[in-house]
Amino acid sequence: MELFNNYGPKPNAELILGYGFSLPDNPDDTIVLKIGSRGFQTSSGAVSEKQWEVGRDARGAESVFSAVLEVVSPRPEQRSIEDELDAAAMLEDMALSLFERLPGASSSELRPEVALMLEHYLEGQRDIITALIVFAHEKETKALQIARDQGKVFCEGDELEQVQEDEEE
Repeated sequence: MELFNNYGPKPNAELILGYGFSLPDNPDDTIVLKIGSRGFQTSSGAVSEKQWEVGRDARGAESVFSAVLEVVSPRPEQRSIEDELDAAAMLEDMALSLFERLPGASSSELRPEVALMLEHYLEGQRDIITALIVFAHEKETKALQIARDQGKVFCEGDELEQVQEDEEE
């Protein structure tokens, strides 16, 4: 008789902590993001300490972007293209900050099997954060395209201005 243990879909962080192994290119890797150290105020005035989980290919990033947008502009009815651009920039800055804080793999001080687990974990984190940065760039590109479609241009002062077309006589 054989007994099989199914660990189910788990990120490497959970596999390492719970079972002592990791998977290369684990499709279930995630990072957990919290906006602000003390939460943030929502449009209803409540303070939220919600966490967002983002996976590979920026899975879950849309809800993070919505939360960042709510921080930038709490009133949805008053949101502008500038707010979308600010939220995209803020999300990108957050992701870049996370990327910069990832530790390097100093495998010389670790047992080879531990160094391998660490590399699997860090590879997943780097991949997810890179996808989040790409997602933020796509949000920025989309907002700029909408601005252009509305006849606005991006100016040096980081503000959008309406383009005045000269009428021909």
